[in-house]
Amino acid sequence: MQRNRRSSLRLGIFICSLVCAILAAIIGLPGVWISTGRPTNHDRILAEWGIPLTLPLSYLQDVPFDKSYSRLMLPASERIGEPDITAVILNWSRFSNVVLIASLLCKPELDSVISQVFIWNNNPKPIDLTDFAATACSAEKLRIYNSPANILFQARFMACAQSSTPYCFTQDDDYLIRPEIIRALRRRMAGLPVAKTIHLLPPHEHLSSQLREVHSANGALHTSFAWLGHGTMFPRSYSEEFLELLHGLNFTFEEMTMADNYFSVLKNEVPEVWFDQGIELGGGQPFTAGTEGDLRNRRHITRAAQYLDAVVNCEAPPCLPSASGERRVPYINTASLRNASSTNIVRAACAGVTCLLETNIRILLPQTAHIVDSAQAMLSVEERNAEMIGVDGKEHYLSHALSLAVDGRPLSSFISPDDARTGDFIHLDLLDALTPETSALEMVFFVDAGTEQILQHCSFQSSVNGIHWVQSGQELRCLDTSFEQDHHILRECYGSVPARIGTGGGVQHVRAFLQRSVDKQWRIHEVWVRGTTSV
Repeated sequence: MQRNRRSSLRLGIFICSLVCAILAAIIGLPGVWISTGRPTNHDRILAEWGIPLTLPLSYLQDVPFDKSYSRLMLPASERIGEPDITAVILNWSRFSNVVLIASLLCKPELDSVISQVFIWNNNPKPIDLTDFAATACSAEKLRIYNSPANILFQARFMACAQSSTPYCFTQDDDYLIRPEIIRALRRRMAGLPVAKTIHLLPPHEHLSSQLREVHSANGALHTSFAWLGHGTMFPRSYSEEFLELLHGLNFTFEEMTMADNYFSVLKNEVPEVWFDQGIELGGGQPFTAGTEGDLRNRRHITRAAQYLDAVVNCEAPPCLPSASGERRVPYINTASLRNASSTNIVRAACAGVTCLLETNIRILLPQTAHIVDSAQAMLSVEERNAEMIGVDGKEHYLSHALSLAVDGRPLSSFISPDDARTGDFIHLDLLDALTPETSALEMVFFVDAGTEQILQHCSFQSSVNGIHWVQSGQELRCLDTSFEQDHHILRECYGSVPARIGTGGGVQHVRAFLQRSVDKQWRIHEVWVRGTTSV
């Protein structure tokens, strides 16, 4: 059954490509290929952005550490298994960026994650393997498809559907995503009870996704919008089902090309979004910039909501125009879910090491509202919520994002909009169990004096599974560093956490859990884990 479905999908893709070529010729989609020569080395790009290539064990100058200490412990299993992800990159007008991104995706540290790099060339000028000679991508790993027409964002789902791996990773060609974050996405996917889509988003897009989240009182509607271009990982089956749904809904050619605007909304699940650590590459000819692009996006997001409303409110099949009486609706989650919001836990990808920072600290104050009768209210909900948080609330969200606590830069900081409350936690998921030889483990914070007061009332805990926690009995220690901000010395505080927990496997999670409210805002410049192994 699955084989027949895949064969039918390939035939559909072939036919669609031919149709797209004809339609593109009719509507005259323009194309510009800008090549600026060999790609810039991504290590130099990190340096240009002030991002350290290696992270210090400590910001203390005169405190020696045993040589066995490391910033983050080596995972017990360096490999998840055989690589099982196809990375999909679309080329249009930033070919030098595409070459740079391909060189990163083909780096040895991603060999255990990325099985294939699929370059879908929407530009009329053909490309081939020789154009990627400087990337170190093997002919077996790199796959190139020269599309007969520019079918825009639909191409990323068609490429994924043609892959042989169970998962796909996609990003736009104006963004650089660090290898450790791609590994973090894959490890997170492996730890989920059910695979789903995970989006990396910069602060302004993260805020938009949070403000657009909508739910219906009866639990039938539970969705939001999130872009894919900043880095997104999802099961290949989602692409297959999504394309099947679009055909079942009789999408127009324009709607098909704007598939990104429909993907998250039509899933009818609140997407998991992480604050990212991405680097903007720029260049080329942007597609969605300016007023025209904004209006086009709003039109298609609203259209996605209309389609979703029609399916969710359908009482008698067929619920799809071309379904011929079938009850099955692919891709859309039609289950009735209450309390489906994901906004109570906020996540950020770590830079420099493979880990995930999670917290329940409120980054949006609770006056935002999300209950609606129709998904078509999504954009108006965003506008109302934006008014509620105000200009100052928005500025705070963008300037002090959670990702700044794990970006490797000591003078940037995450700041909570409100004072610390009982039950707040800062949780580092190492995304893999530490080695059994781990003999000492510390959770370390680089903070101001106010946050030091908060940490004095925290318990420091570790866990194998993130559910059952074991508390350390040792006290927090804090020391001055040579760093200052706003004429105040920053402090390095660290608390020991249990490195071994019975016989249930290695520690994977560490957290600071606040035992009582403190009239201070959280201000975290950096948080990390360090430890040592027994010889």
